Amino acid sequence: MIGSARGIRIASLVGALAVLALARALVPDPGTRSEVLYAVVIVVGYGHLLGAMPSRPRRGRRGTPARVLSIATAFCGYTAMLRTLPELVPVLLVVSIWHTAENDVALGRTLALGGRPARLPRGLRAHGLAAAGSALMIALFADAGAGDLVAARLERTASAPLRWGPAPGATFAAVSDLARVAAAAMAIVVAVAAPVRSGGAAALAAAAALLPDPAAWLSFPEAFALFGLYHLLCWIGVSLGRGRRWRLARVHALPAVACAALLVVPGDGAAQLRSLFFSPEIYLFWSALHVGQTLHARARGGA
Repeated sequence: MIGSARGIRIASLVGALAVLALARALVPDPGTRSEVLYAVVIVVGYGHLLGAMPSRPRRGRRGTPARVLSIATAFCGYTAMLRTLPELVPVLLVVSIWHTAENDVALGRTLALGGRPARLPRGLRAHGLAAAGSALMIALFADAGAGDLVAARLERTASAPLRWGPAPGATFAAVSDLARVAAAAMAIVVAVAAPVRSGGAAALAAAAALLPDPAAWLSFPEAFALFGLYHLLCWIGVSLGRGRRWRLARVHALPAVACAALLVVPGDGAAQLRSLFFSPEIYLFWSALHVGQTLHARARGGA
C-alpha cells in the first residue's frame, strides 16, 4: 500500500531510479547530465525546504529581522569561506546524509503522527540502523568521487588555491573504507541485539561488505540525485497522504519558476544567479539549516 512506510519507500526509490535512467537516456553527455540532475534535485529540494517552513508563524514573535540578518550573514560567510575551506562541503553533505537516514528510519513513526516530523524511537535498533545507513551512504559518495568532483567545481570559482592537500582522492578512499567497516559493524550489532526484526540490518551489512565500488557505474552527481530524490520523494508521499496537494504544488512551483526564468534569461548576471542558488555546495548550506529547523520542530513538538 502506497500510504505505508514500505510503500512510500519503494515508490520513492523507483521514482529516483526512473529519473536517473531518464537522464542517462536523454542526456548522453556526462557534464550536461550532471548539471541537469543537480538542477532537478535542487529545485525539488528548495520546494521541500519551503514546505517544511511553518505556514503560520506564531503571533507576537519578535526577533524575526535579527534571525533573517543572522542567516544572511551566515550565508555570506559560508560562500566566502568556500574559497579557502572547501572541506565545509563534505561536512554539510554528511549532515544531509544523516538527516536522510534518520528520516527514513523514523518514517513509520512520522506516518503514525499524521506526517509531523518524528524523532527516532529510543533504542539501539533505530539509532544503529540510522548510523549504519549513514555510514554506507558516506562510503558510496566517497567512492563516487565526492572529493575530486567537489574540489573541481570549487576550483572554477575560487580565486585562491584550495586546501584539499596533496591527494584528496586518497583521503576519500580511506574515508570510504572506514565508513564501510563502520556500517557493517553497526549493522551486525543491531542484528545481534534485535534478531526479531533484523532484515534491514542484515541488508545493510551485506551491502557494506559486498557492494562493488560505484565509481564504475555511478558518478557523484548521480549519487547526489539518487539519494536526494529518494528523500524528497518520500516526503512528497507523506504530504500527499496528508491531503496537502495544493500546498505541495505551491511550494514546488516557486523554485521551479525561478529556475526556468534563470535558464531563459540571457547574460552573465543570470548565469551567476544560477550558480549561486542552483549549485550543490550552496544548496547544502540551506539543507543544513533545514536539518536544524527540523530538530527544533521535533524538540518543540515532543514527538
